[in-house]
Amino acid sequence: MPRTVVAQVLLAPVLLAVLVGCGHGRLSEGPLGGPENYTVVGQPVREGGADTISDEEVFNSGRAPAVIDRLVVVSPRHIKLIGAYVTVGGIVGNWVTFPPSFPRSARGRRENRGLIRAWANRHKLAGATIPPHQSAGIALGLEATAAHGSIARIDLYYHVGRTQYEWTGRMRIVLTSVNCRAPSSKPARTFCRLYFAGK
Repeated sequence: MPRTVVAQVLLAPVLLAVLVGCGHGRLSEGPLGGPENYTVVGQPVREGGADTISDEEVFNSGRAPAVIDRLVVVSPRHIKLIGAYVTVGGIVGNWVTFPPSFPRSARGRRENRGLIRAWANRHKLAGATIPPHQSAGIALGLEATAAHGSIARIDLYYHVGRTQYEWTGRMRIVLTSVNCRAPSSKPARTFCRLYFAGK
């Protein structure tokens, strides 16, 4: 079944390319595993800005490093990929800016220390290496180009030695654009306060 692919991160230098209607046979998922349950992440995003979405995590259960070749955004609608990183050690969570801005109040919280360490250990996606028996998060910078934007999931293509694999994401992402010059609701005003607090 052909799929619409609108953003792809390629090997160095990292380039964003637009591809439409690429179909191919699926590769084995290989040693990278992750949550089995599918989920939906919904989040506001400042109009004209980008959020950090980092809830997807993979674990290298193999005995050799896994090297990421590219990321494919599947079935995007009114959404733009601004950037992508691999954060070895875990996810960084979802933030109202990209790259994530960790306000002083967030830095002092014990539960955020691991997220901040993971972000400090980030690597550009293409060519990033996940060591054996290590977890890594996928941090996406996403912008909504209309009132609502969405992607069905992400797919990662990677190799171990000379063998190619394909990891399939389990998360649908939905972004709602908010005009912070004139927020239209109490949740929008709260979001805009959070956004500007992180600047």
